[in-house]
Amino acid sequence: MDRILTTHTGSLIRPPSVLALFDAAERGEPIAEHTRAKTMADAVAQIVREQANVGVDIVSDGEIGKFSWVSYLYERISGLEIRELPPGSRVMPPSRDRQAAVVDADQEPPRVRPPAIRRAIVLMWLSLALNLVILAIDWRFQVSQMPAPVLILSALFGIGISVWLFIKIATGRNWARIVYLVLFLLGLITLAPQMLGDATRAAHIAGMRMIEVGLDFATMYLVFFPGREWFKRVRV
Repeated sequence: MDRILTTHTGSLIRPPSVLALFDAAERGEPIAEHTRAKTMADAVAQIVREQANVGVDIVSDGEIGKFSWVSYLYERISGLEIRELPPGSRVMPPSRDRQAAVVDADQEPPRVRPPAIRRAIVLMWLSLALNLVILAIDWRFQVSQMPAPVLILSALFGIGISVWLFIKIATGRNWARIVYLVLFLLGLITLAPQMLGDATRAAHIAGMRMIEVGLDFATMYLVFFPGREWFKRVRV
């Protein structure tokens, strides 16, 4: 033998297609098995070609198919206990090939909203939009109950408070979901007799209000149950 054979041990930088697959899995999105298998096979073939091109004698898969060496342990070794971390947090700093936008080692990595919170935010916006639609459809009756300027100012104030709370809930502030719940419960007290009146006066308005209440109930469920981990960190 006229030279020492070369090889490689450890992870090589994963291509964007593999990173996208890992990100989708981390978000809980379904991934077809044939899609996963083809993506991994193509990535491994490419990394093997690159090693051969630079003269590596004994090539490896570059650990392309492993999300990380830490999580790989749980896939191969039994008897290990998994402890859940708050959404968006990490056991260790992100690796370079994860392309995390963290420059300072002391800087907190960006948090990723869990699916339950993303759905809750969508429902909150739908509820607000439906409320505005109801106001527009029922405008003539509403202005017969109170002066138009007062009604407009009241609507603008309600929109402002709602949007402000949406933003705070989206960033994980626990007090915001509590305030949102209190306002929702107080609103139910005044909405119940209003819905009874709407049922006799305009059934379509009553039906739309019931849908709005249903959206709000679903939002409360998402932020207080499946999405509760999002609010465990206290944010100022």
